[in-house]
Amino acid sequence: KLKALAENYYPKITCHRLSYPEIGEQVVLNYFVIFSSLPRDLFDQVFSLAECVVGKTLLNIWCPHGNSDKGHKTPFFEGLYREKIALVYGQKMIDMMVKKKVYSHLNKVIQVGNYRYELYKHLTPFYKPLVEKELLSKLASENLTLLYAPTWDDQEASCSLFDAFPTLFQTIPDHWNLIIKPHPNTLKQPLKIEPLKEMVSQRSNIFFLESFPPIYPLLDVVDAYLGDMSSIGYDCLPFKKPLFFLNKDKTDSKKSTSLYLSRCGTIIEPHHYKNIFSIIEKNLFKHNKTFQKNYQEVNHYVFGNKIKLQHLREEIERAYTNYLKGSMAPG
Repeated sequence: KLKALAENYYPKITCHRLSYPEIGEQVVLNYFVIFSSLPRDLFDQVFSLAECVVGKTLLNIWCPHGNSDKGHKTPFFEGLYREKIALVYGQKMIDMMVKKKVYSHLNKVIQVGNYRYELYKHLTPFYKPLVEKELLSKLASENLTLLYAPTWDDQEASCSLFDAFPTLFQTIPDHWNLIIKPHPNTLKQPLKIEPLKEMVSQRSNIFFLESFPPIYPLLDVVDAYLGDMSSIGYDCLPFKKPLFFLNKDKTDSKKSTSLYLSRCGTIIEPHHYKNIFSIIEKNLFKHNKTFQKNYQEVNHYVFGNKIKLQHLREEIERAYTNYLKGSMAPG
């Protein structure tokens, strides 16, 4: 299933499906470097046996798969203490690594900027007809469209879906479309998800999006974003979409680092969930003007300056060459 999704939604890739333990042997025999979102401890569970048999150690270059406001309460970044080279979006991620005391352990940290957004701009001609066919054609074109993309219910219990959805379902106006894009990990809870899907089937202006992995094509066509702690909120910044956040735990946004992105949008407290759409409509068209300065400041802090792809390639190759020479000093 994952292979089919990758081949359908991500052009210009070659996809190989390998199972364990075959994947360990084949990768170690044929490659020297892997870009992975797995920290080394999890990486070793897949590849360490093959590395011992072959007598070769792979270089795992850590690559982020999002920039959420999670990880402050749980040991996520701490897992990177064994990495040699790490790719980060920008200064915000570096500051988190310093805070979590892993930055000094890394041999090289390379800022990659918002490379996913830059890639999307190149691939827009591919994605435009795809999102039209698989999504927009099923929604009323005259309606405003809200994307609700809650995170999953991890150790920080950040997910707002099961608290907020019943109210969203009951209060959505006829002139709105609602696209619900659950986190992939949430979809692994069928006993919780199936009742929601059954409710959605009763409304023509609500769409439960299970199998459309890329996020930028969606953000390009919706009118507003509703979320909680998901990294998708940060992905909205280049589009300057109005942002709304469900504060499920009633956290004080002025004191909590976990609500950093909320300075770019409107926070909706649990006792106001019944008024979500009226709050959104009240703020929708003045939103960009209200938060424009914060959009720019946060976007630059998170993603930095635009990175030239050729320069990025050269910097990664230089880091790898220095790694082979053993001349890389931590920091």
